[in-house]
Parts: sequence; C-alpha cells; structure tokens
Amino acid sequence: MRKFLAFFMTVCMLFTLVACNNNPSVEDETTLPGQTGDAISSTDYKAGDYSAASRGMNADVQVNVTFSENEIVSVKVGEHHESVGVCEPAIERIPAAIVEHQSLSVDTISGATMTSYAIIRAVTDCVEQAGGDVDALRAVAIEKPVSTAKELTTQAVVVGGGVAGLSTALALDENGIDVILVENNVWLGGEALVSGGKLQGTGSQAQIARGLDEDPNELYEYYLHITERMCNMELQKEVVNRSADIINWLESIGVEFEDILRVEGDTMVARGLRGNSFTGGNAVMFPIITKAQESGMQILTETRATDVIQDESGTVTGIIATNLVTNETFTINADVVVLATGNNSNATTPEIVNWGREMAQKLGAGFKKFETVEPYGAIYGMGGLYLDTYGDRFTNEMGFYGRVYDDLYQKTKDTKCFMVLSQKNLDENTKLYDVAGGGKFTWAGIVGDEFTLDENDDLFIADTLEDAFALAGMDVDRAMASIERYNELCAQGEDTDFHKPEEDLFAINEGDGPYYVYEVLVRESYSEADPIGNPVCNVECQILKPDGSPIPGLYGAGELFNTSIRYRLYPGSGTYILFGLAMGDIIGDTAVEYINNN
Repeated sequence: MRKFLAFFMTVCMLFTLVACNNNPSVEDETTLPGQTGDAISSTDYKAGDYSAASRGMNADVQVNVTFSENEIVSVKVGEHHESVGVCEPAIERIPAAIVEHQSLSVDTISGATMTSYAIIRAVTDCVEQAGGDVDALRAVAIEKPVSTAKELTTQAVVVGGGVAGLSTALALDENGIDVILVENNVWLGGEALVSGGKLQGTGSQAQIARGLDEDPNELYEYYLHITERMCNMELQKEVVNRSADIINWLESIGVEFEDILRVEGDTMVARGLRGNSFTGGNAVMFPIITKAQESGMQILTETRATDVIQDESGTVTGIIATNLVTNETFTINADVVVLATGNNSNATTPEIVNWGREMAQKLGAGFKKFETVEPYGAIYGMGGLYLDTYGDRFTNEMGFYGRVYDDLYQKTKDTKCFMVLSQKNLDENTKLYDVAGGGKFTWAGIVGDEFTLDENDDLFIADTLEDAFALAGMDVDRAMASIERYNELCAQGEDTDFHKPEEDLFAINEGDGPYYVYEVLVRESYSEADPIGNPVCNVECQILKPDGSPIPGLYGAGELFNTSIRYRLYPGSGTYILFGLAMGDIIGDTAVEYINNN
C-alpha cells in the first residue's frame, strides 16, 4: 500500500505555467527553405519526412520534420494538448529558429519552457532518425543582439502580468494614470490563466442570480475564522466590500461563469464561481487580458525586471528591466512602482517569481512569517471512517481538504490514523473520489483486488472488526464504540458529531467483512518556518517598513502578500484570484491619490 500511495497521493503543486492547450487537429507549420542564420551547421541527412513526440507540460507534443540532404527544411508542430494562451509563441518561434539557424541550441521561450523543450527534443529525435549530427547542431551558437539602453517615463509601472498585475494596471489606467506593465513571460495571465478559474466573493449579480443570499459580513467572518485573525483584517474586509463590484465588472467585460455556485474552503456556504470553460482560468483571464491589450497602455512582455530605483530619501522612483529577446535594457522612471510578482517558490524559475520579495527586502520592507498546511501524501476527502490508534473519530472525512489534512497532521504527531472499510462498502460504493495526487478513485480502487494486498504493511485485513483493529495495534474496545456511534449516525442520516454529508455516510456493520483497516499516510506537511516570510502591506496596499510606515511610491498586490491573505489553512479555491483583483482595484484608487499629491 505504501508504494501505491507514494505514487498516487503525492500532491500536484501549483502549475509552473509553461504548457498550452491547442486544437490537436490543426498543424502549426514553419517552412523557411533557404533561410538560414549566420552560422550554419555542416551535416548530412537522409532526405525525407520524419516524426517524433516528446512530453510537454500536459502531454506529448508531436513534431514532423522535413530534411533535404544537407539542411532542415521545415519543422511542423502537429497534435498536442498544451494550454491555450500559453504555448503559441513556443510553437511559432522555436521551429522557425531551428530552421533559420540550422541549430538545436535555440533559446526557450520564457513562460513556455516545457513546450519549448518538448519541440527541441522531438526535433533532436528526428535529426537522429535522419542520420544527422546532433552534436554539430547543438554546437551552432546563436548570437544574442547587442545590448542597448532606453529610458522611459510614466506615472506608474506594474511588475507582473498575472491577475493582480493586470487588475492593477487596468484600475490605474481607468483612473487616468499612465501605466507601463512589465511581464517576464511571453504571455499574460499568470497562474490564474491555467488555474481552475474559481472566484470567491459575495453580493454580486452573478451570485444573487444563482441563489446566494447573505450579508457580506458572513464572508468577512469566514476569513477571520479560517485565518484565525492572524492576517490583515482591514484588507480582508476591504476585499469583501469590493468583491461584488469586481465580479460585476468581470461580467461586464465578457467573463462568463458556470450556472452553479460551489462550496469552497472550510464553510458550508456555496458562494464560489468558476469560469465557464474547460480550463476555467481561460474564461476569467482572456477578457481581462484583451481589455488590457486594447486599453492602449504600454505592455512589455518577455521583459525581466532586474532592479527597483530608490532615491536618497527612500522614495521609489522606477525600475530597471531587460527585454529577454532584444537584450534592450529599460530604465523606467515612475511615480509609483507596483510589485505583483507572485509567490510560487516551486516554479521553474523561482528566482524570477521571488524577485518581488527580494526587492521588498532591499527596499527596507517589513516582513511577516507564517506556517502553512499543505496536503502532501495524505488520503483525504475519501469519505471512509477515520479513527486514530486510540479508536477515536476526529474529523469530518468529507470536509474541506485543508481542514481534514490539518486534523490528520495534528493527530499523527502523537498517534497513527486509519481508514476503516468493510467489503460491503467496497462493493456498494462506486462513487469516484478525488485523491491528493490527482485523479479519481473508488474505495475499491484504493484497496481492491487489483493490488497485491498481502504485500502492504500499512493494510490490515481480517474477517472481524475486532481482529482488524487488533492487527493495526488500535484500542479495540474504543474503536468498536466509535463504530457503534458511527453506525447510529448513518442510520439517522445526519452526522451530528462532525457534519459529514448524508450521502457520504456508509455504515460498517457486523457480517459485512472482510474488514480493511489501513494507515492514512501523512508525510511532512507543515512547511518549515520561512526564514523570510512575505512583505507587509496596509489596507491601501502600500508596502510597509518594519515600523509600519509606508515606503513612498511602493505598492503591491497578489500572492506576494501571502501572509496578509492566509495563515495556516488556505481559505479555499478562488481566494487568490479575488484578492489579486481586489488589491489591484484598491491600488487604482490609492495610488492615484499618492501621485496627485506628490
């Protein structure tokens, strides 16, 4: 069992934002016969057409290459399942560069790294099939453009083109502020573009039309509950108060939501909206991106911010950035700098994602540390009865995954935790459950006959519950008492102890054996205390010094301010998108006042 769980239950972390999803029936072609770069590889090929596939972010990327006897004539990207809005630049530019320079040492596309590498690997395979010299093609150097310098002046520069950065730039633009948006990737949208596109909030027309009737303070009270009052409560309240207008604005620019509301987080209230597309993030982000592109603001993609300018008085006055393609360096003078760079240390380029945090440190910001619970390696949300070694039940097994995992983690500090099922449960419950590592499984799919049960030292099987509990080293009498109580709740159809939904109450009766008791594996979960934490901001989204005073001219939005948004438990899907949008909206008001007064 441990081997199976280790394989299937490892949690998929945040997307690295490097894949794309296109129509697999359409081929993207780059055919540039006779067009070559300055340095040409000298190699011979068996002329003809060759095909190969290599793993991208989501699945294999099919590539077809045509060779003459002495050159690569064309590279075509065929079937693939990469994410729309992300990989198109890689699909257009990587094949063109390979043909133009007759080289396999072409640069990958920032933000589409996995797709870039997939194409290069597949072309390499085709070169080998055609008898070409791979080493020779890799040795063909492609010279970078000569570095140039340019100075720009604007009222506000926003670093980061995800949901928070786009929201900020649009809010400033709509309030008459001249804005330059700088984004490291070739595409806009950030993690939100490839997310589920979920959005929490309250009081919007979309939510009212879908049956939500609540006082906005209920969402605010939920945030206070889930963050244990350890976050920026003023900011939380301001976000809640703006949420209705923000969601209404999204609909006004063309965002469409699913017809239902979802329960998200450690709550019983269905208030979560989701973008109405296969990848909900596309439905939410594409209209925002389009609006930004049509606004007339200057958008510098594939441009990496490298420094923030601060004068002798400590006032922030702009940034330094470099275009990754043209090698052009920009000095951008601005009255306001906004850091909206995200906080995903697991990305393929963490040094870029954490740049905002490093700049905040350099500029003298105050920081706040926190612990966080991340589900990693546990079975949760599977609905079976959970008992600890003492035989006691301790959680709503179908509750919010963060809360279930936290309960598991706290328990396993002192005891083991087990999931208890009967053979009748396995036979009769065919419901598919999400598991921590992704995918859906029935209970039988976890402990069924397709696995070699006698080789699993975490699974205990017996013809009676007492014997199964004894094999697991549990307190048999207390465990049997917990079973009796649980069966009573199943019979009455209401879990008054932990509030598991009625449809997930499955009794474990005598005579329904054999019985399965297996250990719920909980690996390292709480992150180590972050030695740095996240910068601190006020309700106006100004970044603060350790003494609580604002750093003049410096604002921030989004996940960079994790410790202002969450404490241990994530408030639920849709939180970061709402906070990113709302913090951008706040800056659109507060930064205007700062600019006009300075």
